[in-house]
Formats: sequence, structure tokens, C-alpha cells
Amino acid sequence: MTVFIKFNLRKALLITASIAGIHSFNKWKNGPSVPKEIIDKSDLTNKTIIITGVAPGGIGYETVKTLYQLNGTIILAVRDISKGKQTKQQIEQEIKTKNGKLYVMQIDLNDLQSVKEFTNNFQKQFDYCHFLINNAGIFMPPHSITKQSIEKQFGVNYLGPFLLTNLLLNLNHIKNFKDNFRIINVASRAHLDIKEKDEILYNFKDKSLLVDNDGREIGNVYQLYKRSKLANVLFTKKLDKLLQQEYLNNNLKYNKLNNNRPICCSLHPGLVGSNILQSNTYLNYFGNFFIKLFAKTPYYGAQTTLYCVLSNDIKGGEYYADCKVTPSSEVSMNESVQNELWDTSMELCKDYLE
Repeated sequence: MTVFIKFNLRKALLITASIAGIHSFNKWKNGPSVPKEIIDKSDLTNKTIIITGVAPGGIGYETVKTLYQLNGTIILAVRDISKGKQTKQQIEQEIKTKNGKLYVMQIDLNDLQSVKEFTNNFQKQFDYCHFLINNAGIFMPPHSITKQSIEKQFGVNYLGPFLLTNLLLNLNHIKNFKDNFRIINVASRAHLDIKEKDEILYNFKDKSLLVDNDGREIGNVYQLYKRSKLANVLFTKKLDKLLQQEYLNNNLKYNKLNNNRPICCSLHPGLVGSNILQSNTYLNYFGNFFIKLFAKTPYYGAQTTLYCVLSNDIKGGEYYADCKVTPSSEVSMNESVQNELWDTSMELCKDYLE
């Protein structure tokens, strides 16, 4: 009997230790969440939010659920209207809200004309956008180009959101500064892997590396993904400088602490077991299990995005990870590269900015 009791006690201790270990591991891999006090005091009634990339199973979907619960008016910017309506219905069934509203509108970031049409349609229904969350992205699809013959990952992950942001800035009449406007660009720590020696991956002055070029001579699909995410961070820093300078030039009182000006920030959501893997066949079939084992859940992957939307302490131009400011790459801090990317992007989008 004594041996039996000792055996079961040992077994119970091992099980308890295993459960505690699993809990600690999950807490470590998922990272922090938005502090409860920020959630509790947040009310997005009468705030209009546009978010791209909202399919179930992704961080955009989890972001919408929380913002909807906090009474936001949210535009689900989707490529497929039918699937978007299903997503809307699913969220409405899952989440109870007092004043939240969901709308579905079509956008295809693979096509700059579609981005332009989305903004025109938005303008017909809404007066103002308070938050833009550029969340949608693709991850390592085969080498290909967009409808305007731009390398696909650069086009979808960066240039489409660049155009959308600038069209909404024009729509919001930012020069009059009627209200705050916050732009959140979902980037990736992958941009940190681009070093100064990798000049071909941050040469944005030479348009031949971007246009009529599927990128196969520049690098593999992961290198092209890194380039697109570096562009997100560079764009964030350049745009925020322009917003701040324009605000100051208009002699408006600027309180850095309260961020009473339009701001732009970028973020790394973490390694997330989300549906972005579907754009890469190899990873989708062979790496999915292992990535999800060590990845954040989509709920936790959405936390830094939510923090950037809800916190009053967000600093314009900064790069966030795990709900705090994190250093971005040396290349991303290079003002010459920021300017080259901006100038080239304006040139590529000029026909759609008029």
C-alpha cells in the first residue's frame, strides 16, 4: 500500500509539474496582452476603423472582435465580399456589443485601381476614418506580379497599403486637422534580417527591381517578404515625420504626451499560427504543425495591434512588439532609404492619387 501511495504521489507530482510547465511555455510563447485597465477605459463609440485582412483564424479577425466589442464602427476591407459577409455574421454571433457596427467593403491590394475604388466607396458612406489598420499580407507565395506588374509581395504587403493610407489622408483633410488619425502598419521582425550589405533588398531607387519584375533574380520568396516588411517600417517612419512637420507648420498646438496629431506606427505581431501560411504551399502542408506548436495563437498575435489602437502612449514613427517600443533595423533608420522608397512609391501610385 505504501509503495502504491508513493507511486501515485510521484505520478501526481509529475503531472502537476507537466501542467505547470505547459502553462509557463504557453505564457512565454504568447507574450503579453493589452493591460486590462486600457481595455476597461476604452470606448470606440462613433470611431470609424478600417482594417484589411480579417479572415477567421488570423490576427485581423481577433482584432476586429475586440474593437467591435468596444463599440467601434468597423469596415472589414476584404477581397471576397461573400466571405467577408460570412466573417461579419460570425463575429456578430460571437460578440455582444452595445454600439458596435460592422460593414463589409471590397478591396484587392493586388490591384491599385481596386484600392482607389475602395476609397471612393468609403467616402460615399463615411465622413472620416479614425483608425486605419493595414493588417492584410501574404507570406512567401511563388514569384509573381500584381495587376500593375509590381513584384507581388512588395505590391500587396506594402504598395497597396501605401496608396490606401495616402488616399485616406487626403479624404480626412489632414491639413485641417479636425481630429486624430492613427495609422497602424503590421510589419514583421523579418525586416531585421536585412543588413547594410544586402543593398539589392533596399534599393528602392531603381524601379526595375520592382516593376515588370517578379523578383526571382533578386532573391528567394523569403527575401522578397523581408523586403516588403522593411518597406512597411521605412514608410511608417517617413510618413510620421511628414505628419509631424505638417502639423507644426500649421502652427497648431502639439502635445507630444497626448499625441494630439495624426500618427503612424508599425509593429511585429510575433510568430503567429495564423492563416497567412495558406499563401505558401510548402509551409501550409509541412510546417503548419511545428509553427503552430511554437507560435502565438491569433488572439495573442492581435495584442500589439490592439495596444497600438487603444493606448494613449503610442509614439509616432516607432516600431512595436509585445506591446512595447522595440528597436527596428539600422536600415529602417536610414533617411536616404526612407526618402527613396517614398519617392518611388509616389511615382508608382501617381495615376491613382489624382
